[in-house]
Amino acid sequence: MSTTHLVGTRDVTAESGFAVVEDLGTQPWALGEIDVVHVNYEISQTGMHTTIPPALHPSIPPHLSWLVYRVTTSDFGPFTLVQTRVGCRIGIKPRGLLVSAVCDNPRAAEALRSRWGFRVALGDVLFRPRNDRIEVEVSVDGREILALDIIDPRLLAGAGVPIAPGLNLADTPEGRQLLQVDPEYVISHADRGRPLIRSFDAAAWGDADIVPTWPISGSHLRAEVTLPRLRYLTDPTDPTGRTVKLPQPDAAASPAR
Repeated sequence: MSTTHLVGTRDVTAESGFAVVEDLGTQPWALGEIDVVHVNYEISQTGMHTTIPPALHPSIPPHLSWLVYRVTTSDFGPFTLVQTRVGCRIGIKPRGLLVSAVCDNPRAAEALRSRWGFRVALGDVLFRPRNDRIEVEVSVDGREILALDIIDPRLLAGAGVPIAPGLNLADTPEGRQLLQVDPEYVISHADRGRPLIRSFDAAAWGDADIVPTWPISGSHLRAEVTLPRLRYLTDPTDPTGRTVKLPQPDAAASPAR
């Protein structure tokens, strides 16, 4: 293997506090038409390798994303989920590794944790759409840990908003695994604007080495979103990044990757 072949060095076997997913056969969850905010920022190369495990390659340039879902109606009532993710790859495929998430609804948080392996804490989330900006603020135990805006949003084609599938580290019947969470998006409206971070406490999200340096993009969507069945597992300690396909209930399931 070439010495320039970059892989992560994070030792996830020494960590605790991951979500526990006891049943890998979770059913899809249609969230309906919701607000989605997706913000990308470049980050410093400090911790580029240590934020991701050996099964993953760091993104170049290194970047993070915040992915926000505001759901107005669900079986658990309304909720907002805010994810902080680090850009990475499995092989050549871009992914977003979840650092942690915050949700403002305990029942929804438990479903996200137990069914898809989200490492999620309870907190308060403010989502404020305005004509000249979209504002998102997150607080845990009364302390603000994130405040970001999308400034001067302008209409654009929905096809121009790629969102990388997520990877959640979780404890499963197969051991500690990376679970691919690849929601389906049917976009009805999309705006793009300039992202602006007003505050970000990286340590509070679980990784003090994440240092945002330069804005890349900010988008606000209206989209029908469905959280999927779990389809793929990856051993986070395997530097080959080999992905295993889970059994699917119908023969039309997509081929292994």
